[in-house]
Amino acid sequence: KWVVSRSLKSVGPNATLVEDDLEGAIRELKAERDGEIEVAGPDLAQSLTELGLIDEYRIYLHPVVLGRG
Repeated sequence: KWVVSRSLKSVGPNATLVEDDLEGAIRELKAERDGEIEVAGPDLAQSLTELGLIDEYRIYLHPVVLGRG
């Protein structure tokens, strides 16, 4: 797991913190790994879009039902 953050100084033992070179870190991940890299969060997605690092967009809809059945 990789965590991208401007404010965190450390992450848990099963994670790698990406704070500075976002483009370099993501390019390295894409070169090293086969398969999909999922991105969560609109700010990160926008940054990766601006860097030209998004290959495919998938929009997921999670409907929620409120009230009485």
